[in-house]
Amino acid sequence: MKLQKEKKINLEINSLIFNYSLISLIFQLLIIGFGILFYSIFIVLLFLFFYLVIILKSIDKVFVQNWKRYHWKSRIINILVVFHVFPILILYLFSLNNYLTTPKSVETISPSKLHYIDTQTGKEMSIDSLAQRTVDSIIKSKKKDE
Repeated sequence: MKLQKEKKINLEINSLIFNYSLISLIFQLLIIGFGILFYSIFIVLLFLFFYLVIILKSIDKVFVQNWKRYHWKSRIINILVVFHVFPILILYLFSLNNYLTTPKSVETISPSKLHYIDTQTGKEMSIDSLAQRTVDSIIKSKKKDE
């Protein structure tokens, strides 16, 4: 009787661990999907919050309430199952920081601001005058060919 009860408890705990791992995987995929597709900081933060709640609940269910029932090997496996999410969470936080600190608009530089140093004269000239000089030299070479 006691053995059946113990097996039932172990089965419930294993299914709980599996469910939390599955839910955490779904949340990871949703965070990645929403983060890449919609760039919505609010949605990513919301999913991170739910993800953290799932982690804390799984820690409470698996470790705090049932810690003494586990053999030391099972404890190590459960720690690996539950705590694999923390490096991923840190990775998400770094990517969120990267998203927040990346400039959203890129300044365009007009061609008149770009300059080129002429190799023949050593003088600085604008790209427009360089293009005009190139066009002029092409026209001169065409006239020579005719």
